[in-house]
Amino acid sequence: MKRNLKNRLSAVFTLAVLLTACSKPAPEAEETEAEAGEEIPEGVSLGVVLDRAGVWELQNDGKLKWVRYINAGETVEWKDEKRTLVNTSNNKENDYYRVYAGGDYWIRDYAVTGLARPGVVIYPDTVLYSQPDLGSPVTARIKTLHQYSIVAVHDEPAAASQPAEALQPDFVQVSAYYIHNGQYYVVNKSWVKRENVSTLPEDVKGISLYRLALVTEDPVIKRELLNNALSVSAQYMDIVRHALVEMDYPAESITARTFIVIYEEVYVLDVPDENSGVAYAVLSYGDKITATARTKKKIGYSGINDYFYKIEEPAAGWVFGAYLSAEAPAESAE
Repeated sequence: MKRNLKNRLSAVFTLAVLLTACSKPAPEAEETEAEAGEEIPEGVSLGVVLDRAGVWELQNDGKLKWVRYINAGETVEWKDEKRTLVNTSNNKENDYYRVYAGGDYWIRDYAVTGLARPGVVIYPDTVLYSQPDLGSPVTARIKTLHQYSIVAVHDEPAAASQPAEALQPDFVQVSAYYIHNGQYYVVNKSWVKRENVSTLPEDVKGISLYRLALVTEDPVIKRELLNNALSVSAQYMDIVRHALVEMDYPAESITARTFIVIYEEVYVLDVPDENSGVAYAVLSYGDKITATARTKKKIGYSGINDYFYKIEEPAAGWVFGAYLSAEAPAESAE
C-alpha cells in the first residue's frame, strides 16, 4: 500500500490579511482590506494586538471611523492613551487605546496591550500564576491558557515595588484576550512558566496565519493562509495539516461507535485517502477502536466505497470503514 504524502506546501508568503473577524461583527460600511503594518522603529514602546480587531480613526466630529482589521500577534506603537469614544458603525460608546499602526488610530481596549512583545503559548493548558511562584495559581475564573493562544509578553516588573532582579527567571508575565466556551475573558499580567511561551517571530506569525485561516470562508484564500503558515514555521505542522485535511475531506461528528478490525495490518492514516495517506499506526485483526467522526461522503478504494472513520487511539487518524465491523467476525479475513 503506497504511503506517499502529497506536498501541499506553498513556497510563497505574500497574502495580505482580510475577510471577516473571528469574534466581533464587522461594521456594515467603511471596511477595507487589512494592510501590512509598518515596522516599529527601535526604541519605540511596543503594543501587542491580542485578538483580531478593528482599527479606527478619530474624525473631526469626535467619532471613530472604521479603517481596517488588524490581526492577533501584530505589533503597534504604544501611546498609552485610553479614551471612551463612539464609533460611526453602531454609535455605541466603548473604551479604546490609541496606537500608531501606519497611522494615528484607535483599537478596543480588550484587544491590545502595551509595553510588551508578541508570544504564543506552545504547551497545552498552560497554568496562570498570580506571582512567579509555583505555589500561587491564579484564583480568577480562567486558570489556564489554551495551547496556541496569542499573548503579550511583558518583560518589565509588574510594579515599581517589585524590582527586576527579584523576578524568577523561570517565569514570564503575559496578558491575553481569552475565549472559553463562547465567553470572553481578559488575562491581565499573569505569570506563566517561561518555557510554555515562544516569542520567536516565525512561531507568532505562523499561529497568526493559522488563526486567520480558521475564520476565512473563501477556500482559495484559506488554503493559501494555511500553506503560508506551514512555510513560516514547522512548529505547528500537525494542526495546520489537520485544517488542510478538513478542507480536502469534509467530515462530520458522530456518536461514538466501537468497531472491531476484521483485516490484518489495517493502517491508521493521517488523511482519509488510501492512495496518499501516511500511516501513523497499524491495527491488527480483532483490535477494538472507537470512532468519533467520519467523512461526509463515502470514498472509493479498490472497487469498494465506504466511509473513513476518525479515531484517537492507538493514534489519531483515519481508518477505512471496509476494514471494520460493528460485530466480532467468526474468523480472520485475509
